[in-house]
Amino acid sequence: MFERTDKWLILVGHEMDNRNDDQTSMLSTLEAICKYAMDPANEIWIDNVHNIASYVLEKQNEIADLQQDLFTSEY
Repeated sequence: MFERTDKWLILVGHEMDNRNDDQTSMLSTLEAICKYAMDPANEIWIDNVHNIASYVLEKQNEIADLQQDLFTSEY
């Protein structure tokens, strides 16, 4: 049904309620997102920003190290 795109989604908000006000995140929407995300079949990683940023930085450093190794081995 969905194509994997390796994108990120960070949710933040001020108010969470069942009212449809301008700056209110609807509880029903949040519940639907959480239900979808919690299903292991959807392979979604749920974590805090610090852990995800640390993972991304680690992977970027691994790529930079590989690129450096390739560059130095050519010369």
